[in-house]
Amino acid sequence: SSATFELKDRLAKNYKLHENEKLLQMNPNGNIIISNRKEDRTLLLKRLMRYGEFCEVLSPKSLREEMRDLIKATLSNYS
Repeated sequence: SSATFELKDRLAKNYKLHENEKLLQMNPNGNIIISNRKEDRTLLLKRLMRYGEFCEVLSPKSLREEMRDLIKATLSNYS
């Protein structure tokens, strides 16, 4: 399955596409939207987590929810 995510600010300017990724859109604000196909979901989420506030999972909804849950679990380690 494929995943779509948006990269922002300085990350968007310096991002190098990974295997099985395609640039879908470059917004006037410099943000980019990327489609990723066939990468293992767990590995993809771990990689996207490293990008912090400069990355937003757009679709599918189930992956977006997994990312949200992963962020909540990470934050619970620090409260």
